[in-house]
Amino acid sequence: MSRLPYYANNKESSIALLFHSKRMYRRELESHDQPSYLDLWNSNPLYGKIDTNFNIVQASAAKLQLLPDLHDKQNLFALDFVSDAFRAMKLYLEIMESKNELRPGSFFHPLNAHAGWQSAHELYERHVLNMHDQFVKVGLSQKRVKHYNSLRTFDDYLPAFVEFLNRSASSGRTCLTRSGFISKSLCPRSVSGLTIEIAKEKDSSDDRRKFAHYFSDPQFPIYVDVATKFGFYVDMNMPWRLVANLESPAWQKNKPLRSIMEAHFPDGYTPQKMFDQYFTKPQGAEFEEFKTMALAFYTSFRSKNPSYDVSKVCQMSTSKYNKVRRVVKPRRNITMAGMMVKYDDVFWFRLYMQLRIREMELDISERQVKHELREIEQRYSNMGSDSVVEYITERLAYYLRKQMGKFSSLQEERKNLLISSQTPDIML
Repeated sequence: MSRLPYYANNKESSIALLFHSKRMYRRELESHDQPSYLDLWNSNPLYGKIDTNFNIVQASAAKLQLLPDLHDKQNLFALDFVSDAFRAMKLYLEIMESKNELRPGSFFHPLNAHAGWQSAHELYERHVLNMHDQFVKVGLSQKRVKHYNSLRTFDDYLPAFVEFLNRSASSGRTCLTRSGFISKSLCPRSVSGLTIEIAKEKDSSDDRRKFAHYFSDPQFPIYVDVATKFGFYVDMNMPWRLVANLESPAWQKNKPLRSIMEAHFPDGYTPQKMFDQYFTKPQGAEFEEFKTMALAFYTSFRSKNPSYDVSKVCQMSTSKYNKVRRVVKPRRNITMAGMMVKYDDVFWFRLYMQLRIREMELDISERQVKHELREIEQRYSNMGSDSVVEYITERLAYYLRKQMGKFSSLQEERKNLLISSQTPDIML
């Protein structure tokens, strides 16, 4: 094996060194067959999380199927057609070995799954609990509670809640809604049911190990070629991860795959048909979730802090001085019906739209936001809640499509600039 250049991982102390090593890593991959690779970290972070219409989607657990794993644990899953394609690929590699076309001992043979689908629902539930803990520590800190007049009622609490949402969403690191969570990098790509990891690695940023153990394997080109034939991308940042290529011609050209797709898609296959059949859109239910969480956060705060103190001045008849007493008063409870009397659906729709824009980090002018909020009010008055949910979903998809188009153009410009650059590599 030839001596490898120095490649870093994300634990490197030198930012310049880390940047340079990552640049070298990407340049090295330029020499490989790019159509066979997928970049889930940079170019396609929402692959499998959005459909072809740019709607955030969530894989249906009912469409999962077991994957073959090394220890036969029977607890690794992928979408059924992906699992079938993986099994077909495993069988094909075994046939290649029997024909002496493949030597044993490579990382990809025998082919077994080490990680598969993860439940977005379970991950989101844990995320919401974490968000609640953050809200208690930050949004309801002693300083803020005092600022909001001790948060005696839901009316006092609501501004603190909204401020916390704005701060969290604006940071770009976290979010409250289910769609926002799915779209973030903190939600793993495995929730799509389209990814399968065939090795167990602790540090996906360790470029040195990627080259030593994967890219430098003499049979690595065979791995990439077979994966492509069976409808899979190779994740360029995690070469042990296979990702179903929904646009691959192999689904029709490869006879075993064609039989698989005909069985699962008797009316014909297209990527959007797959999304319609195998995924759900969380947007329809999450508006009600959003209102419920707003109330639940207050109810939780009230249950842990059922009362507050107020100062009361008492006039003393036997003295010329008044006496100040501390009086304990209960915090007011509020039901969903009571909340909706004062804060109707229009209020929550406006807040929800603004929150989703922030969570998605969409580049929208303040004037355009105001236009969208006016449109929401008019649609609600004329057509009701369902029409507003549909409108918000369509508009957010439109803005996401537009923003991703700009991002793709910028990525292409940077790629062309990198290719045309004559700056020599610095070997460390």
